[in-house]
Amino acid sequence: MAKSVAHVGNGDKDKGYRTCDIAFEHFHSSHVTFLLLIKAIIVFMAGEHIDAISRLDDLIAQSVSTQCAIRSRHVHVMLPRDEYGH
Repeated sequence: MAKSVAHVGNGDKDKGYRTCDIAFEHFHSSHVTFLLLIKAIIVFMAGEHIDAISRLDDLIAQSVSTQCAIRSRHVHVMLPRDEYGH
């Protein structure tokens, strides 16, 4: 990721983006959200502000959706069962 930032900082957006994409292949799936956040920052640094903000909006929406699903499952598990098991 540092190489990606360096390439973009030196004006080579394409190489920076490719380097960032390669980083995704070497990380566990639990780190994908963090990598997507870093990539949005790199895109912003490259002057692609609208694209970067759109990426952040997508990450926020995904995070909210995931948190709602987790809470929904938790509430469902916590609800007492009636005499029919429902």
